[in-house]
Amino acid sequence: MAFTTILAVVAGVVLAGSGAAAHDVYGTVMRRDTAGALTGIGCGLVAAIGLIILSPQVWSGPANAAPFPLGNPAIVSVPIGFLGCLLGTLLGGRAADAQASFDEVRVRSATGLGSEV
Repeated sequence: MAFTTILAVVAGVVLAGSGAAAHDVYGTVMRRDTAGALTGIGCGLVAAIGLIILSPQVWSGPANAAPFPLGNPAIVSVPIGFLGCLLGTLLGGRAADAQASFDEVRVRSATGLGSEV
């Protein structure tokens, strides 16, 4: 029972880190459309789930027979999420309205100004 709980917690942290960390860093640095953020979240999530399934904790059989030898796939899936952000940004193009409202949205997200109903 304890092993299952620990595995679920690690899987949750890896899934959250793979998609969210790439998105958060991307959102504070890049001034483009959301294609890069969505691509990064998708790539990180798919990589994390796939590597968790291929890791020794989930793979049936002997631990040394698992296709992915690491127990925590975040060391691989988080950089894949960042790469997805970069590729989505470069291939997604620019949106003029997103460029114009970037500073306004950044101030609103940090301070809450203008979010009153």
